Amino acid sequence: MRIGRLSSRFFLGLLGVGLAQVSGCSTHSNTEQVERTSAALATSLRIEQVYPAGGNSGAVYNADYVVIRNVTGAPVNMFGYSLQYASATGTSWSTKVDLSGVVPANGYFLLALAGGTNGIALPTADLTSTSIALSSSAGKLALVSNTAVLTTACPATGVATVLDFVGYGSTASCYEGLGAAPSPTTTEEIYRTSETDNNQADFAVRSPTPKNSASPVADGGATDAATDAATDVGTDAATDAATDAADAGADAATDSATDAATDTGAAEAGAVAALVLLNEVRHNPVGTPDTPYEYVELICTPNGLLTGYQFVSFEGDWDSGGADGGSNGPRGVADRVLDLSPYVCGSNGLVYIRATGGATSAQDPATTEVAWSALDTGTSSLENATTTFALIKGGTLLAQGTDYDANDDHTLELPTGAAIVDAVGSFAQADGGVDYVYGGVTVALANGAEPDAVVRFPGNVDALSTSAWYGGRLTGADGNAIEFDSAGVTVNFPSGKPKLTPGGANMGSVVIVPDAGLDGGKDSGKPDASPPVDSGPDATVTDSGVPDSGPILPAADSGKKDTGDSGPVVVEQGGGCSSAPAGSTGSTFALASLFAMALGRLLGRKK
Repeated sequence: MRIGRLSSRFFLGLLGVGLAQVSGCSTHSNTEQVERTSAALATSLRIEQVYPAGGNSGAVYNADYVVIRNVTGAPVNMFGYSLQYASATGTSWSTKVDLSGVVPANGYFLLALAGGTNGIALPTADLTSTSIALSSSAGKLALVSNTAVLTTACPATGVATVLDFVGYGSTASCYEGLGAAPSPTTTEEIYRTSETDNNQADFAVRSPTPKNSASPVADGGATDAATDAATDVGTDAATDAATDAADAGADAATDSATDAATDTGAAEAGAVAALVLLNEVRHNPVGTPDTPYEYVELICTPNGLLTGYQFVSFEGDWDSGGADGGSNGPRGVADRVLDLSPYVCGSNGLVYIRATGGATSAQDPATTEVAWSALDTGTSSLENATTTFALIKGGTLLAQGTDYDANDDHTLELPTGAAIVDAVGSFAQADGGVDYVYGGVTVALANGAEPDAVVRFPGNVDALSTSAWYGGRLTGADGNAIEFDSAGVTVNFPSGKPKLTPGGANMGSVVIVPDAGLDGGKDSGKPDASPPVDSGPDATVTDSGVPDSGPILPAADSGKKDTGDSGPVVVEQGGGCSSAPAGSTGSTFALASLFAMALGRLLGRKK
């Protein structure tokens, strides 16, 4: 970091390092961290529904499916988990699906499996794999916190990495509790009615009703039984509306005073990230081919939804012979497009987009990892030469291969409602034409050559800013090399020999992000210190899981937030503190609060 930048950002870096030391945080591998917290995760994710007759003669749906439910109030990223299957009496678990994607808070995740020609199509699946073909009569399923094949013949109990287990059908040799779940007919699914670690008692059969991440979420009731429609919704709708309206006004008046001392900077539950920026890109790894070592990293509001965002790489290189003189395709072509809407920012404020194989795992297990198969394709998926990497929000999803600068005027014609919110261009003019970088941010080496990787300066959250970036050539033994070659760097390259940090905070950085700001009115937009008043069903209703139209509050408003603003949200997605002493949670939170206050004040002076 240059002396000229040794101000609030350096102070923030010192605060972040001190906080990490005092709270006892340490970095673990993904598998190690998941295993350490498996007891907690086991209460978070469940196998909720199983339909094993997909595609059979007389089947309702043309594919088998499994629905996974998240029973917590925070989204859960399943990257690094797996669903493993064994036949009714089998002991081999080599048939599995490696999972990816996010299960919404109190929501569902539809995994479509192998099928046939009979039956109607499933609703939109959150993940599809034909690796597992379920037996229609009996079998065994294990939800596992890593992707290693189970080696225990009956892992229903005693295996720390098994989050949930279901044996179904009378011949199943392994199950939770006293017996197996029932065997469904061709027109039935088995579905969970309770959670007592007893498959026989916890599952029943009914007509197939597959739920996906777009299905209405549960509100914290123990089950999702058929009585919901009759007992829950009508009463809640009548009683919630009146008190919610009264609550909104009080919140604006009472919330802001306590926010400054309690806000962690994380998004409120269910909130779209207020800030999403590019943070690091390695587009030209050491060696050949570049795939599967390219990656993109984002910085964003911790726990914020990425709904409406997309990552796009635009062709900018001109070579003789192409449609507009460019052999790599016209300038402005969307080379790669990734819809970010299904994902949630990590609890550390980072998202790491990498290939499905070959690239290293995130340095920080709290980072949301997105496995993008496009980065396994070809020899250089993100292109070398002149390319623009852009974050776009709004509008429809861009079409890969489409030219969005058809008239070659150096201006992208994006879909209605779509806009570039951040971009960085790698520039290397090496021919007679004119290369284009879109978005106005260009990074080039001192000698005019293109960098192999670009990095956002630690603590900088300025969008579309050239001064936010540095970069250089990489040196090392293979495509996973993270060290820069000091002989080929940008003129603003910082001191201290920084390295790439795939899936981790930029060296010495502190994630500086505003709150999601959902409170409305005169509210500060920061989460309240108080917990939500209504955590689920009304006291007078037999509630079983259907979401209320809004939380129930007493007639005299307490000033605490509704479910939409439930106070500081802490999501441990595999990245907690493994060595904090017993009883240190309160002091750690107090330090976080003081840290948040410092951030707020420094940010307020930024401009």
